[in-house]
Amino acid sequence: MLFFVVPITLQICLANDNVPELLCRKTYNPPMIDGILDDPGWREAYGVTDFILLAGEGLAKEQSFAYTLYDNQNLYVAFICMESRMDLINIETFLRDGFVWYDDCIEVFMDTEHNHTRYYHIISNIAEIRYDEIGMLRPWSWDGDWQVAIAKYKDRWTVEIAITFSSMNLKTPMPGEIWGFNLNREEWRLTEMSGWSPTRFDFHEPNNFGHLIFEPES
Repeated sequence: MLFFVVPITLQICLANDNVPELLCRKTYNPPMIDGILDDPGWREAYGVTDFILLAGEGLAKEQSFAYTLYDNQNLYVAFICMESRMDLINIETFLRDGFVWYDDCIEVFMDTEHNHTRYYHIISNIAEIRYDEIGMLRPWSWDGDWQVAIAKYKDRWTVEIAITFSSMNLKTPMPGEIWGFNLNREEWRLTEMSGWSPTRFDFHEPNNFGHLIFEPES
């Protein structure tokens, strides 16, 4: 059974950066990576929606919801991608590190050093074909240790991702640590390229990434 997580949109901005923020809560109930968002841990998660089209051209018609959690080993990301014509989903790439961005897909950007320069980038199309890199168009630069699973429904597809911190040469983030971060989607039936934190020309604009804040434990 699909548990449709109620989104909590956080649009708090820091004084020096006009970008949205998302709190990432630590979980002791890590989700099973099966694409079905019925895990108890997701009930704890903060989420965002209102994905904006490139260049600020309004909200995407086919909206997305996204959520994050973490534990000592992994960052977890979930998407709900609304799609009124699941029969017209585009899937053409079936090769790891292929041109998956020409398919209906989701993307995650992680500027773990928060320097607006170097960032990890992962993509999965709806067929669970993975692409990963550091920076842009450099698939040889990183083969990360991460899992993805996708479930399909009549009017949406859902995604679960687990990314190990160790594969990015990181320890567990400290409470209060901030990453540059963005969540994006490509929906090809309507040619919609949308994201949580708005970018102007393409998704690879680390100065315009939002902030992922690892929430202190209560």
